[in-house]
Amino acid sequence: MKTSKLFISCLALGLLSWSCAKNDKDITPTPTPTPVTVKSELTQNASEVSTAITQIYATKAYDMMSSSDTIGVKEYNSTVQLAPKSFVGLQKVTPIPMSEYQRIDMADIVGTYKSIVVTNLPMQFLGYPLTGRFIDSHFKKTSSTPTNALVLNIPERRIKNLNLLFDDVTETTTYEYSLSVTDYLRKFNTKTSNDTCTFKTSITHNGTNAGTYEFSYVFNGKYATAGSAKYTFPNGITAKGEVTESETEKSVTYTLFNTSKTLFVEQFTGTKATPNAIELSEKSYSISFGKVKLERLNGSKELSSLKVYLDGVQQTKATVEFVTIVSISDTKTKPSYDIRLTFDDGTTASLNTLAGTETLPKVRGLFNILNRSYIGLHLVNRAAFDIWSVNFLGQRPQ
Repeated sequence: MKTSKLFISCLALGLLSWSCAKNDKDITPTPTPTPVTVKSELTQNASEVSTAITQIYATKAYDMMSSSDTIGVKEYNSTVQLAPKSFVGLQKVTPIPMSEYQRIDMADIVGTYKSIVVTNLPMQFLGYPLTGRFIDSHFKKTSSTPTNALVLNIPERRIKNLNLLFDDVTETTTYEYSLSVTDYLRKFNTKTSNDTCTFKTSITHNGTNAGTYEFSYVFNGKYATAGSAKYTFPNGITAKGEVTESETEKSVTYTLFNTSKTLFVEQFTGTKATPNAIELSEKSYSISFGKVKLERLNGSKELSSLKVYLDGVQQTKATVEFVTIVSISDTKTKPSYDIRLTFDDGTTASLNTLAGTETLPKVRGLFNILNRSYIGLHLVNRAAFDIWSVNFLGQRPQ
């Protein structure tokens, strides 16, 4: 009996040992993860930025944004020509005394409008007709709905040449673009030229999503102390430009990101010799691809001042050299400079080699267009003011 029990115990132990040995053989060893290096991270993210910018340039949204940039939009002072004392397109109107403090709320401009010039509308003030005075309207109201947004229906040829919005009187029955503006608020002072504005808008082309645009600024009468323009393209990639300015310095940040990660960041901070100075002396500059950040301080060309960071940690073996020292430029067709890196393994490569020679110029071209804010200043803001002024002073035709 004892022998039987011993045999059973030994058998069980043998089976257990065999089972464990078999399981050990079946288990696949966990592979050692490839360490993330400056070279691998930069190479991967530079490629992703190249793919993203190629996709953006193929969109209807970029086509819309870049067309007015190519043609050139007539410049105007947004706090003078957009002030009640000198309405856009209303030069024949004698200014009416009113408070220097003005405000346009979302409720003042809601409804659906189409781009069309209607001339010589009889004027009224606080409900009383003004004999012999007329006002021009550049947007005709077609519906009182929605009650929480301003919908602008605009022909493609006018949105691609914003000068035509206020100059073109040709009738049209085709309105390819539709903008739905929400959260609009603008406050301005006609005496000091202080001006603030914020809004969001969704854009469609022939009923197809063309992206969303968000815009805001604070203008103190001399310069924009804060400003932001953000465009999210239909493929989920977002381009955002931000600026802050004081009497002593100005900072600009350009960011390209998708729903899961930040692809690209370029930052520049410069000091001003005087409060109204346009020229800036570089204080700091950095460019980032994913987790790799290249930074230069005080505009120095010395290699000791050029730092490389990987996920926030300075890399002492990798070095970077600015081949041509130029700050953020307005160049659209050629790189204004290139950045050459020496990696931990001793190999070298330039950003233009890793990302493609056209990628950085295209990225900067996109942000230059975003920075000029044609959609914000020359389209939505002007349209909102035109609608607000006619609602306030004009007798709209039914």
